[in-house]
Amino acid sequence: MKSRKNKKLKIQLTKTCIKCKIEKPLEEFVKRSAREMLNRKTPYRNYCKECDTKRRQEQYYENHEESLRKNREWYYNNKEKSKSSSRRLHLLRRYGLSEDQYDELLEKQDYKCTICERGVSHFKKRLSVDHAHSESEHVPEGAIRGLICNFCNRWLIGRHIDPKRFENAAKYLMQHTGLFVPAKYIRPSKRKKSKTSRIRKKIIE
Repeated sequence: MKSRKNKKLKIQLTKTCIKCKIEKPLEEFVKRSAREMLNRKTPYRNYCKECDTKRRQEQYYENHEESLRKNREWYYNNKEKSKSSSRRLHLLRRYGLSEDQYDELLEKQDYKCTICERGVSHFKKRLSVDHAHSESEHVPEGAIRGLICNFCNRWLIGRHIDPKRFENAAKYLMQHTGLFVPAKYIRPSKRKKSKTSRIRKKIIE
């Protein structure tokens, strides 16, 4: 019987860049992605990090206008797909929600803003995900309260976390001191309303 030769396992600690031709440690090379590894034998690219950066910058400036043109063309042909993808990524990265979870919350609220109870058809934008920015006595930090409209989220709730304030505000709106402003002093404002005020009035109506 032929004797088998013991094959020594060679551990590669360095690699030569095909651009600068300098032998460098493996830490100086970019690792390949899982997709790239399907048809490759080595887990590191042939360019060192420095040369790879320069090569990518050159390719970017050479094909910059063409890339912009292709991106614009794709966007105009796939506007709905682009918006849907952006919305999906926004929900996932910002709130950790999937689109299905968002739809479930919306269905539980009967497709209305939790506070003003106006339906989603009243708004141009989708309902905002309202969450606790800081911990309070009633709600832990990061907890999602529900879905509310942009007006209630920014102008009504804001970052207030004390429910007692709103209870006091509700009582305040249902009372008066018994004193009245004379009728001659009650005049409509002549000042031209800003665009924000007009939009806010339409939202309230």
